Amino acid sequence: MAQTDEPNKIPVGVSSCLLGEHVRYDGGHRHDTYIAKTLGRYFKFTSFCPEVNIGLGIPREPIKLVNEDRKKRCVGTINTDQDHTEPLIQCADQQAHWHKDICGYIFKKGSPSCGIEKVEVFRGDQVTYDGTGIYAARLMEKFPHLPIADEARLGNTHQSSNFIQRVFIYHRWQTLLANELCWETLTTFHKQHEQILISHNEQLTGQLSLLLKQSGESDLKLFQEVYIDKMTAILKIIPPRENNTDTLAAKN
Repeated sequence: MAQTDEPNKIPVGVSSCLLGEHVRYDGGHRHDTYIAKTLGRYFKFTSFCPEVNIGLGIPREPIKLVNEDRKKRCVGTINTDQDHTEPLIQCADQQAHWHKDICGYIFKKGSPSCGIEKVEVFRGDQVTYDGTGIYAARLMEKFPHLPIADEARLGNTHQSSNFIQRVFIYHRWQTLLANELCWETLTTFHKQHEQILISHNEQLTGQLSLLLKQSGESDLKLFQEVYIDKMTAILKIIPPRENNTDTLAAKN
């Protein structure tokens, strides 16, 4: 795992190969200039390769997802008796100490360990594209509000803008929690981001605003989970058109 020393940038995890590290099964990389150079201006990257972390080596036999008895497993493409499913799950669990501190994660598209959607799954002689990488799936399960993307999504202007915006807002949310959340600070946070939320979905934002007003006497610890659940769901909705929201600057 490599981490850049840039304390003023927002911490974001990234698949190592996307930063040009030679960690792929063939000893190569998938350097992405937009991620490394453009997003690197705003994000402090922690690069990580779960396949290397569990000891598969470089170079190595490629791995794949298979579906046997309605259960997805990650195995070698040649030696299918080598099951890497549990090691990849454990790998994700073991990285929780830094996963909890990041504000986004950029994964390698299509990877049986890191792909976030549409990963190849082999069912005998048939192939479908409905899989999720084992490591990525476990991370998303444990940190459901963490903004995620892959290089394909970031190649789409609207999805890239959405991801960047969500990272910045999630960073502000994490900062809010670190400074002893209270009803007043939560209300201020919501007002600062209400117009951004409206640009994603006005109806759901109105419901959240009303819920916040009506919940002042409830358990704040419980309500903050309700709030981040609903805010995350709203922010995942891609706005129907460009808006003037500044996604790279705090709204104070």
